[in-house]
Amino acid sequence: MTRKTFSAPPRRPGEVRRHFAYGLNMDDRLVRAICPRARLLGTGMLAGYRFRITRYGMATVVPDPQARTHGVVWEIARRDERMIDRFEGVGEHVYRKRLLPVHLHVEPGEAALPCLVYVAAHFEAGRPREGYMERVLAAARRRHLPAPYLAELRRWHAGPRHKGAGWA
Repeated sequence: MTRKTFSAPPRRPGEVRRHFAYGLNMDDRLVRAICPRARLLGTGMLAGYRFRITRYGMATVVPDPQARTHGVVWEIARRDERMIDRFEGVGEHVYRKRLLPVHLHVEPGEAALPCLVYVAAHFEAGRPREGYMERVLAAARRRHLPAPYLAELRRWHAGPRHKGAGWA
């Protein structure tokens, strides 16, 4: 018996956005629970921003001209964007939405594409919530993000006694 496969109908411009995820939204199961129509485009890199854990225990990115944040790029429908907005607390001013240039890890020198990035409204450094970094690290490993970047994430996991780059 042959299986029929169906592809989703093409989406019109304006119906979709690219979303760069660098924290929990790198996890396929979580994103698909929030946005069942999300489509993984691949991994990407946001230049000029550093990963940080906020005083509320969640990830954000902060400007740093020497840094790079790696993550996952999703294609999401506009209605899915509203679901992520609720999940990220945009209406409660927990996160703000920014359109930032992200390089897809496809070919060296690839042009940056504008992606929706959720940035914490309050980004003072803090400790990760219990179990948070374990989930972020697991998702980053599944996506084969660069080893030096995984090491940076592990430093956040190490906690406040660590004096390395994660506790700026």
